[in-house]
Amino acid sequence: GLMMRPMLFLTAPLLLLLIHMDALYGATPLAIGESVIVTLQAAGRFGTNAPVPELEVPAGILVETPGVRVIEKGQMSWRIRAEQPVEGDLKFRWGGTEWTKSIVAGEPFRYLSLRRVTSLGDSFWYPGEDRLGEDEVDWIETRYPAAEVSLAGVDLHWIIWFFVISMVAA
Repeated sequence: GLMMRPMLFLTAPLLLLLIHMDALYGATPLAIGESVIVTLQAAGRFGTNAPVPELEVPAGILVETPGVRVIEKGQMSWRIRAEQPVEGDLKFRWGGTEWTKSIVAGEPFRYLSLRRVTSLGDSFWYPGEDRLGEDEVDWIETRYPAAEVSLAGVDLHWIIWFFVISMVAA
């Protein structure tokens, strides 16, 4: 009972800390030669005859597949591959509007933006980039590979190590 009040005061700052730590420890930049899926979520459904969004990638990134539409969900996905170290922006063009999403490959341990979002509420959970600010796109996501932290020869997700070390320290 005595710990309940301090725990309530620490919940919000700890949640904010965990969200930012996940952007740092939860995923790794693309390795050279590694592929990843990039998805653009439209605010509504794609029409069957609607123009296809275009994807422009920075030097060092190769678009492996043309965009694949999921009409019912309003999503468009591409598979891209890192050919050399790069830190830049993916550019999406659709209906005369352009959006960007950061991409990192071949770099060491970094703070990564997994998803760039439009809504203020979602920007709390995905704080890595500024909000899109457009009504036509809900979010753009890069599915970076999950990272594991090695400690004493044991590879586990960072959140497990965080809670184990926190409990031992407590």
